[in-house]
Amino acid sequence: VANHGAVPETFRPYPSAGGLYPVEVYLVVEDGTDFAPGTYYYSVRDHALKMLESGRPSETFADCFMDEPFAWGVAADTPATIVLTGALSRITAKYGPVGYRFALFEAGHVAQNLLLALPALGLGGVPLGSFLDDELDRFLGIDGVNEAALYPIAFGYPRDDD
Repeated sequence: VANHGAVPETFRPYPSAGGLYPVEVYLVVEDGTDFAPGTYYYSVRDHALKMLESGRPSETFADCFMDEPFAWGVAADTPATIVLTGALSRITAKYGPVGYRFALFEAGHVAQNLLLALPALGLGGVPLGSFLDDELDRFLGIDGVNEAALYPIAFGYPRDDD
């Protein structure tokens, strides 16, 4: 029998060790038409974005990436970036140090889903690994211990190089 009612709040389209879902999602909007520039947090419970800080974050956000042409330039020029963080205390409380690995696995699953969905929306995405941990954690307002930045993904409309 198919249930066509509401999806339970615990449903996510990716696996999570122990169903603890340590990955949290932040959105940094530099230049958008549907969203005002600022930093947002995605609330799973409310299925909504909550604005944490309004305004263009470009210089501060770009400073969270290594000073090399690719990553810094992408972070400075991309209209929006999703930053996946790990609520590490949530997963390590059950699994100890192995919980860090589980959080990384989960972030990879979420990132892959996002990167596969973006083209269907006419968008392109670039995973960024060369971020500065402490700076990005500070930018997001997280402590880097109980919750830490794991995986930024810059996205926007692909450039037409014709």
